[in-house]
Amino acid sequence: MGSAKRGMLFGCGLFVMLMHVLQRLGGRSATTALLSRAGMVGANFAVMLSLTSTLGMAVFGELVFLWGQALVISTVVSCGGPLLVLRNLSDGRGLRAARIAWLAVVLPAIMGLVIWLGATAVWPQPQWLAVIIAAFNINFLNCLASIMRALGSVQISMILRDAGPFVALGIAGVAAATAEVATIIIWAALVMALMACAALVWCYQRHIPQTGIDAGDQIGWTWSLWGTQVLGMVLAQIDLILGGLLLPAQDLGLYAVLRRVANVVALPVSVATWISAKPVAAACGAHDPVAMQAASAHGSQVAWYTGLGLAVGCFAGLALAAAWPQSMVTGIAAQSFSVLVLGALAQAFFASGLTVATLGNQARLSAVARGLSILLYLSAAAVIGSTLTPLSNALSYVSAITAGSVLVWWGVWRRFGIDTSAYVLWTSEAVRWRTS
Repeated sequence: MGSAKRGMLFGCGLFVMLMHVLQRLGGRSATTALLSRAGMVGANFAVMLSLTSTLGMAVFGELVFLWGQALVISTVVSCGGPLLVLRNLSDGRGLRAARIAWLAVVLPAIMGLVIWLGATAVWPQPQWLAVIIAAFNINFLNCLASIMRALGSVQISMILRDAGPFVALGIAGVAAATAEVATIIIWAALVMALMACAALVWCYQRHIPQTGIDAGDQIGWTWSLWGTQVLGMVLAQIDLILGGLLLPAQDLGLYAVLRRVANVVALPVSVATWISAKPVAAACGAHDPVAMQAASAHGSQVAWYTGLGLAVGCFAGLALAAAWPQSMVTGIAAQSFSVLVLGALAQAFFASGLTVATLGNQARLSAVARGLSILLYLSAAAVIGSTLTPLSNALSYVSAITAGSVLVWWGVWRRFGIDTSAYVLWTSEAVRWRTS
């Protein structure tokens, strides 16, 4: 009981400290965004628990399989649209309404049709139509979230992008619990369509910047932006997919749980990215390296200090769990968890690199870095082979994604001459950014 009380007191103290740091360095918007993000993580957990209890494990597994396909296909049909919309609405160039419609609706619909025809020809199954409709709506919500972010919304746009699809799936699963899995996916797409209608009303009530020159009409498919989105989705899932092929089911389950918990340390990264996206794009559009460095440093403040506090909390929790009577924490579990936490902390250290590269017309660098991470991980897994363990899987994955982050940092430094790592927070210039 004494250990439990100490753990609770430590957790409460850590939470208060993190909120104070965020309020001082990141501002009220960062604090609110982090709390919103934490709420979304909790909501996604609640949705998965609700679906499991409502549908049963077998149906839930089939649903997750189809939903995973929809998430991957959504990045394929996007053609980089969400990032294009965010970049061009935030850097001062603007976009015509017709061009936004092309990027968010017409081009994804064409891509979806092509994928549906190809998929049914190679592997005929009736679920393809439901999966592709859901993928189209997921991407549409992402595009609307980009518009909302460019128009000044931080929390609502982030909630729409990150929680909207999963909440829609949860509503559909509960409402159509006795239906076929493909029908549940269709219901989720309908719920997302209702969310999109509400977001469209929100956007319509505000002024969307529109370009007055023909350059805006030349914006179409951008391979680098599209590639970095697709590769990012692959990178986020590759260690679980390959682990499923090489690890025993019990070890894979352990690894998946440890990875999900350790990813809490990287939670501030997405918050920092979403907060700094608009000022980074504006600075890049104005070709102002000083403003780019300041915007990058602001994102690093939010990601690094909060991530560091969460990492300390994770290690303290690990120590308490290991000391608990009849603890289930084994040596390999503790080691794997420690590696995953350190990997998430490395992401927080280099958090601003991908934001600056992607929104600063260097999306090709982001795509190359993610491709390199995937190749490094696959190479390590090929060398290890059937002897892969949760620890070696964690080491391979963390080493690969960290190498990619270092490459982005180095590329941005060479191109713009700015430091996108958290190291900049200890320079003399960072003192002015903290107090300004």
